[in-house]
Amino acid sequence: MDKVEKILSTMGTLNYTGILLFVVVVVFTTFLWRLNKSDSAKFFFDDLLIDTDGKASTSKLAQIVALIASTWAFLHVTLAGELTEWFYGLYMGIWVMNRGYAKWVDSKVTTTKVDSVPQ
Repeated sequence: MDKVEKILSTMGTLNYTGILLFVVVVVFTTFLWRLNKSDSAKFFFDDLLIDTDGKASTSKLAQIVALIASTWAFLHVTLAGELTEWFYGLYMGIWVMNRGYAKWVDSKVTTTKVDSVPQ
């Protein structure tokens, strides 16, 4: 069986992990959208995609896509019973280090702006 036939034969099978993740993403997105539309909203859906200057943020979009893709991979590996401590550590480490790095950069930018203000 060549590669094309193998791919086509596996496309006919249901991928329950993918379906479950899709349902979770749709429900979560619907929840966020309704929260955004409420009168007492403290959460704004636009903040996930737009920078503070009002322009679309490719880095924010890339981060959301990476979060969804890595979470799908994490769920897939977990449900398949193949989760290792390396994969778990890598998954958690990436998101913790990402947030820590962003805070570090923000502190450097704030410090630089304060230090460069003329007296």
